[in-house]
Amino acid sequence: MQAIVQHNKRQLAAAASATADTASTTPSPAPLLVVGYVMKPSREEQLSTAGLLHLLPQDGLSFMPFDTTRLPEKQGHIDILLHKGSDELVTTADGGVVWSDRLLQLQDWLKTRFHICVVDPF
Repeated sequence: MQAIVQHNKRQLAAAASATADTASTTPSPAPLLVVGYVMKPSREEQLSTAGLLHLLPQDGLSFMPFDTTRLPEKQGHIDILLHKGSDELVTTADGGVVWSDRLLQLQDWLKTRFHICVVDPF
């Protein structure tokens, strides 16, 4: 958890620096943020039905399902990862609770992607 908090702090600092460096007097179009999301199907259906996971750009945001079973590099660019970590808890044979393998793989992948801000981290 601490690693993700540090990751997000670095990402916010980099974004603030980039904004300061590119300030100009001419207005530019609002940037489009692509939000990749990972969640269980029932949660995805509920949010989609409510119109909260729009795939077409709207108000500067576009949502994209992020499939943890596929190579992340093959899924396109994302700026933010919306992830419900509690969906990834697995009960072990001795009754303990651990993170799923796919979540651990996602954490490893994110360690080198400082530009991606993680919302609702692990």
